[in-house]
This record gives sequence, C-alpha cells and structure tokens, in this order.
Amino acid sequence: MLKRYVFKGTLGYRKLSYRYPPCKEAKQERETDIISSKNDDNNAESTSIQEKVIFGSIFERMQKKEEIMNRNMSKLLSSKKRGNELKITFGNDINPSDLNLVKFLKGEADKQREEKGNIMYNLFVNLEETLRKNKKNTLAKSDILGMNIDTKVQKPSLEIDFDRLESEERHKAALNNVMKPYINQLSTEINNDFDILEKIKDLMTLFLHRDRKQDLLLRKSPIEIIAHIQKHCSNTLRQLPEPYAVTLPYTVVKLLSDPQFEIPSDRKYTILMYVYQECKANVDLSLYLNLCTIDFYNLLLQLTWENFNEIYRLREITNEMEINGITGDIYTVELLDKIVNDLRTMNDNVLDEEDLDKMKKNALTIGVVWSKETETDLHLIENYVKNLKKALTASN
Repeated sequence: MLKRYVFKGTLGYRKLSYRYPPCKEAKQERETDIISSKNDDNNAESTSIQEKVIFGSIFERMQKKEEIMNRNMSKLLSSKKRGNELKITFGNDINPSDLNLVKFLKGEADKQREEKGNIMYNLFVNLEETLRKNKKNTLAKSDILGMNIDTKVQKPSLEIDFDRLESEERHKAALNNVMKPYINQLSTEINNDFDILEKIKDLMTLFLHRDRKQDLLLRKSPIEIIAHIQKHCSNTLRQLPEPYAVTLPYTVVKLLSDPQFEIPSDRKYTILMYVYQECKANVDLSLYLNLCTIDFYNLLLQLTWENFNEIYRLREITNEMEINGITGDIYTVELLDKIVNDLRTMNDNVLDEEDLDKMKKNALTIGVVWSKETETDLHLIENYVKNLKKALTASN
C-alpha cells in the first residue's frame, strides 16, 4: 500500500512515495501459501511415484502369469497322448463325489433313451399289426360279398363328353340359322362403327325395359326357344326377337365379329369394352349375367391380345371369369393355348421359318417385352388352361 507525501521547500513541490512495511498477518499468509505450494508439489511427486510402483507391480504379475501359461502349454503339448484323444484336465484333482454324480447322470440318460426307443418301436409294431389286421378283414369281407377290389389307385377319367359338346354345337348352328335374316337386315342399316355402337346401345336399353314375363320362355327346352325365335323372325325383322337373354348376346358378338360388319380391330375393342363396363356398372345385374357370356369373353380375350399383346391383361380377364363362375369352352382353350405357345416359342428362341414368317406379319407379336412379371402371368395362364381342360374333360 502506497501513500504519497508532498513537501514544500525553496525549490518547490516534490512528490515522494513510500511503502508501508508489511504487517504480521500478511507475512503469515504469505508463508502459509509458500508452505502449501511446497506440500502440493511434494504430494504430486509422491502420487506419481506410487502410481509407477503400482503399474510396475501389475505388469510384473502379468508377465509372470504369461510365463507360467507358456510353461504349462509347453508341458501339455509335450505330454504323451493316450489312445487317439488328448485329455486336458483343469485343476489338480477331481473330487470323487463329482465323478459319482457324472456316472449317475449318464446312467439315467441312457435309461431314458432306451425307454423312448422301446416305446417308439412298440408303437410301430402295433401300428403295423393293426394295418395287417384291417387289410385281412377288408379282403375277407370282399371275398364274402364277391367283390374284386383293385388295390391300385385309379386315375380320374379325362374323356370328353362328346354328346354334350355336340348338343351345344347343334344349338349354336340352329341359332345361326334362325337369326341369319335379322343379322342380314342389320347389315343393310349399319355403315360404320358409330352405327354399331348406337345399335348396341338401343338393344341394351330394350333389354333393360323388357317385359319380365318373357323370361319365362327361358324355362322351355332349347328346341322350343329356337322355334319361337324363328317364328318371330318370319313375322318381322325390325325388332330383336324374344327372348332377349338369348338373342341380345348373340347379336352383340355378331356385330363385332361377323365379316359383314368390317371395322378396324381397335374400334371393335373400344366398343366391346364400352359394353363390358356398362354391364358391370349397371344396377340391373341381369344385364351382365345375360350379355357377358362365354362367347362374349372369348371375343374380349381375342381383341385384347390383338390390340395390346400384353399377357397381364389376359390374366386379369381370366381371373374375373374364375371369380364370377364363368367357365370357358373349347374355343377359350384353343385361343389361350395358341397365345401361350407363341410366347413360349419367343422366349425359348426356337423358331421355324414358317413361325418366323407368321410373326413378321404380326408386328405386335415382335414387340412383346419379356420380363419377370410376364413369366409369372404366363405361368398363371398356363395353369388356368390346364384346369379348364380338366373341367371340360371331367366325366359327369
């Protein structure tokens, strides 16, 4: 702490500064600080020495353990082998009570294994004896009844029901004959695809507003229905013959497939898809059930493939047919079989000159893009055709 004194003399003012001598308390504090700092330095030095000693002892112990392990391993590896096994014992001696416990547990395990084996053996023996007894009883009963039982598994019959197929073809041929005058009359009225679309709309409206009593005609036999249609066509050709449930789907398919109504394939597909969507969207379910027949779906499959050559579209149509309970016919099998064979031929790169010429004429066939999804969809179509063949050839 400084304090300034000012003296005045002859020479003027002078400034002098003096320092008070330190007090006793300040001296003691300063001495204690010096002593504490010395103690801290001594403590730090002592702790560092202790740490060195501890770490040194640890490293020495680790080194000794490692040396002991190396000596033990060298002794173990240099020891003789008894038999073909190298026996390693950890510890000095094994307690005899432990050996007795091991023997006891091993004996119990062997007993349980033997008991389980005997149980399974007896089970199989009893099962075999039961089967033999049942077989003898069955053969004895068959001898008593005079029956000849064939033990071989009989494969299901895959014969085609030609009678049913012939009756269906006869019905189609008869319907073609009686509806021919009406179709010829339509060919004189229709000039383009727009006329076809408008005519189909009128026929669908006529079906939706029909007299429900005419549905009773469907209870008659096919011969009586054909006779009724023929009688109607002989009287007038301006109106669709009744019953509409038979004549409407026939007329729609004819307008989009008969050579008399020559329009581009893409226009046919557009009109057919319009009819298809209208049938599914209409509140009256009978429109879909009566109009979307097997012939309708066959034409839809054909036009879809002609315009797109995309197998997944065919897979979607066949899935809907299965869901709605619409079973295909021999024309469905023929159409899908041809498509599957063409695609398999393309995928396998096995082409004859005739096949190559046919594919060159069809530009869309060459443009099919093969992918993993295409392979999956094609496999599903193949399964559908296989199941359809079984359904058609199943004996009634």
